[in-house]
Amino acid sequence: MKLLTQLAKIILFWNVRRAREEKDSKTLIAQMAATNPPQPLVSVLVPVFNVAPYLEACLESLLAQDYPNLEIVCVDDASTDGSREILSRFSDRLTILTKSVNEGLPQARKTALEQAKGDFILNVDADDTLVPSAVSDMVLTAQASHADVVVCDYEKSGEIIRQPKIPETGSFRRVQTRSFAYGNTIWNRLILRSLALELDFPYANAGEDIVLNTGLYLKAKKIVHCHKALYHWRKTTGSMTNTVREETYKELDKNYARVWALCEAAFNANELAKIRPLYKARQKRIQKRGWS
Repeated sequence: MKLLTQLAKIILFWNVRRAREEKDSKTLIAQMAATNPPQPLVSVLVPVFNVAPYLEACLESLLAQDYPNLEIVCVDDASTDGSREILSRFSDRLTILTKSVNEGLPQARKTALEQAKGDFILNVDADDTLVPSAVSDMVLTAQASHADVVVCDYEKSGEIIRQPKIPETGSFRRVQTRSFAYGNTIWNRLILRSLALELDFPYANAGEDIVLNTGLYLKAKKIVHCHKALYHWRKTTGSMTNTVREETYKELDKNYARVWALCEAAFNANELAKIRPLYKARQKRIQKRGWS
């Protein structure tokens, strides 16, 4: 009974804290909006590969954004299921790039980024959707906080997923607490485009967001959290997290090695000694075929 009481208190504490954080985010956004700030161009980057059942809903959610200064850049990564035909129906409202050979998710993101013209970019996977205020809320948060990265919460199967706390500043602390932990998504981050252009885009699919986020942790001046579920993530039958195979673990191993190389280039021997056990533990887990 005592244990249940303690557990109830912990749950209550976190619920109260999360409610307060969401209220604070809403207040910050409203206060910034009241100042009539400039509306910088935002490029939404959408990699597309064989997502025909979900693509139209994704595009409709992007076109329904209440933010007026928006461009949508889609990269068809050699789809074979009709996705290209769906994109063509929206061609007057999108920038569409097509590849004749499938190069994988991170390289599709890179191709979209190279085409983008926005001051900020936002990655959206083609089987997901945004709430109508997503872009405007994240831009206002960035402006109010003078941040070059804004992270929002997301919804999965009706459940709100709160993003882990990322230190606002301090590259080593960010990498130490986040690069080898769960929650390194790349699709719910508004990122200054000039910063995104500095990132190292891997070729291996599994764990690509770990590499990209580590780059953000190392290079961003300030990362802030918008405590609103602005992104709707859909777990499809063919998604990376739902289709684990031998190649998945090889790709994960490659991308964590890439993360470690970034660390070696950024930190001194004492700092590396502190995070090496985290990297080794992750390697061991992958070798045992445990999903990261």
